[in-house]
Amino acid sequence: MMTPDQLIICFANEDKSLRHTLDFVLDVFEQYKVFKLTPSKRHFVEISREIYFEATTELELSALQKALWWCYESAVLDLPYLLPPVQTIRLLPPKPFFNESTARVGDIAAVLAYFQPLLAHFDTTLQKLATALLLAKHVAVTRVEQLFCIDEIVVMPDANRALVPHGDGYLLLDAVGLLLWQRLHKSRISADQLRAVYADIYSPEFGQLRTLDDAISAIGLMQQPLFYHELNPLSASLSAPDIITHLTNQPHENKNEVRDKSSKRRKRRVVFGSREQLQTAASLAFGQNQDDGVVMSGLSLCLRRFQQQSENEHRNTRAFNICKAELQVLLQKSRSCSGICGVLLNYCISLFLHGSAWKTRLAVNTVLTYLSTLQQFCINVFNDEALLQLAQSEGDALADLTELIEDYLVTLAPDRQNTVLIFLQFVSEYAPIRLVGESLDVISEKVAVTRTHYLSPMLFEQAIAAVSDVSTQWFLRICYFLGLRHDEAMTLFVDDVSAEFLYVTRRSKRKSRTSVRRVSLMFMPADVRSAFLQFVAMRKQHSIKIFSPRVIAFYLPSALAALRKLAGNNQFVVHSLRHCAANNMLFMLMMAAFDSSDWRERYALFQHQLFSDDTISQLKEQFRRVGHPLLPQASVFNILACQLGHASPVVSAACYLHFLPFLAFELNSLRTEAPDRDMLALLLSANSYRYEILGHQQFDETKWFKHASRGLKKTVVRNMVDAHEEARTFSFSDYVTALHEFLTTNQSSAVFQHSQDVPSIDVVTLTRMLNQSRTLQQIEFISQQRWTAKSIRALYTLQELVTQGHEIRDVRTLRQVLFALNSIGFSRLQAVVSLPINDLPRQAWLDVAQRFDCALQFEASSSPKTSISMSSFKRCQKGTQYLFEIIELINFYNHSRGVIND
Repeated sequence: MMTPDQLIICFANEDKSLRHTLDFVLDVFEQYKVFKLTPSKRHFVEISREIYFEATTELELSALQKALWWCYESAVLDLPYLLPPVQTIRLLPPKPFFNESTARVGDIAAVLAYFQPLLAHFDTTLQKLATALLLAKHVAVTRVEQLFCIDEIVVMPDANRALVPHGDGYLLLDAVGLLLWQRLHKSRISADQLRAVYADIYSPEFGQLRTLDDAISAIGLMQQPLFYHELNPLSASLSAPDIITHLTNQPHENKNEVRDKSSKRRKRRVVFGSREQLQTAASLAFGQNQDDGVVMSGLSLCLRRFQQQSENEHRNTRAFNICKAELQVLLQKSRSCSGICGVLLNYCISLFLHGSAWKTRLAVNTVLTYLSTLQQFCINVFNDEALLQLAQSEGDALADLTELIEDYLVTLAPDRQNTVLIFLQFVSEYAPIRLVGESLDVISEKVAVTRTHYLSPMLFEQAIAAVSDVSTQWFLRICYFLGLRHDEAMTLFVDDVSAEFLYVTRRSKRKSRTSVRRVSLMFMPADVRSAFLQFVAMRKQHSIKIFSPRVIAFYLPSALAALRKLAGNNQFVVHSLRHCAANNMLFMLMMAAFDSSDWRERYALFQHQLFSDDTISQLKEQFRRVGHPLLPQASVFNILACQLGHASPVVSAACYLHFLPFLAFELNSLRTEAPDRDMLALLLSANSYRYEILGHQQFDETKWFKHASRGLKKTVVRNMVDAHEEARTFSFSDYVTALHEFLTTNQSSAVFQHSQDVPSIDVVTLTRMLNQSRTLQQIEFISQQRWTAKSIRALYTLQELVTQGHEIRDVRTLRQVLFALNSIGFSRLQAVVSLPINDLPRQAWLDVAQRFDCALQFEASSSPKTSISMSSFKRCQKGTQYLFEIIELINFYNHSRGVIND
């Protein structure tokens, strides 16, 4: 048991503001007898609630929580039966649903009651107005325009729900919502017309609902669950096909989606303050100066020495002061390094001394991991001195440098992408050099991928059944069911496991100095939990650790291959299992808190033993015993964040809880209640599909939904675009066809009205192109492409090489040429590289060629530089006979659509 003297030592490592609260903490602890020699099982649970009421400020509350956890961790080593104290994670208070600026509940009910009969009104405009308001009730939008942004619907195969992509998330519809959507989007009424009609029939009985937007906003407020206000907007959720797959167990091919993983960052304290340090550097490119390697090695050695001398990494010790002095010496040496090396050194030292944007006092291992990732990034991207110097003054060179960054980022895992993007943010704010030509938010949207991975329990068990090693199976299971990180699972000791809990931080804070965590074994199915305890007991006879690193490293690649195959995702890694655990835990906690056992009847996912009544009841009982009863009013997301080791539920929601859109629908009583039968009959009568009323049969929502979805001819149905928009939008194949008709008939069309709009291509050549099946396939391929500034710039580079007969002499040009050729349908290319005599093949060239599926053949020549002639490109299937003509047509096509400006 911790003594007052030991507690004083713990506070000595904290900030000055916390140390000032020490006398207050000691007085409170003496009053409530915290330093009891033989505490009872619920000692910390019982006293924590009363102790927290003694705090009058946020600082005092934080100090009491830290001190109580220290005492608990000290006692639990000898008394593992102790229950942890209640840990309150304070968030910003959520905005109330209804306040003085929103409508009253009675007003909302009056709006719905007034407009529902208008669905059968003879005036079609009133019908559309009623349809819009009632649809707002089902999709929880807050503005009229949002109702017209819904352009596709995915109907779930074996459930009575439809999924609607909306903004960055997804909404769910029942039969009524589906029919309302169909009716509204068949009409051509505009948002302004709806507002005008609403103004004409506005009634004082609606109170504050003076405009149509007010009415929709109020109805939308009724639909939004409380936790959406608590967790803030989500940045990453599973795509519509993914949610369908996991809820209904219907396999499909899936692709990773690009997601923005940006968030608010607090202001960083910077170590260096001299902008002249970069401006006076001899060079900018990383690795061009011999001192770069010396400084980077010195930084790594300095941090590791501090880690060895101070096991707990305390920041007020003699070892820390020595380390800090050595870092100051390195900062002086950085004046002779390259500019990029100096920035990287300052950034890593800032991480060590002041922390990252989210955590203070990062562990040394974390800083070294960031250093390794960023050092490799700088070696691969910032190694061209000429390009870096030109980028400081020329926009084209800066665009090329930005492309290099984007090309490298897409090869990294999501966590490493985030590390690089935060470093670039640091450079843009504090260093006087230009490295990116676009905002970091734009780059994040292009390359940053949040790991939105999930694998159902059925498929997970099927995958690990193929793993021959038992210990590797258990390694994957505890990552999947309990949400452990790779290193946390690998370093577990046998005595970290009790009958009910797995103690992740019993010996050390594995993620950072402030992470305190134990995970309930009740998140495992009962038979899996029993077998795991037997496995741990067996390992206890042979080793003090649960897993052998060598064994896991040997069997893990084949196990991941099986997981990736069933997940349909080649990016699935061990950390993806932690994402699976987060969503499984969320479902289990919600089923326990809201008694949502009816999910098993509708969704195949919940028919697994993990979500059985026995497992949920055991979980519910355990949390009741530890003082956190799972009830609808319970802070379920706080509990989940503690199980995952996150500082706040917002962190969990932003990156892990990919099924929150589904929960937003299922936990909402207004949308889970049975649809009104009369309203359904009224809407179905206007449905385009011929149906029969179900007569006197027992009401079945599933059958009604089936009838409602019959009007949809495909699983995914897109709404028709506006006629004017359709006239402005034409594909590349449409453009080529219209050009051929114009050249043969000489009649103007919507696309070709003047002779200056026509490309300089003769009708004979164009006719020959259209008579070749290979060229027609290429035109259809180009029609599917989305032409951006990057792809157009690459196309210009290719056009210049083709017309002027230049050679490719550097890696950057090779990357642009291969990117352009891939964009217009040429793949599996082969090229001959002229290599100077006695020179070795360039690895950078090989890496770029491999990325674009191009085979390079090296031939010795008398040329002084490595080069590739455009005439040396060969292709396995298609020739490049009409390459020049295709490029010309694409440029004129993009110009006619306004993609290219004069």
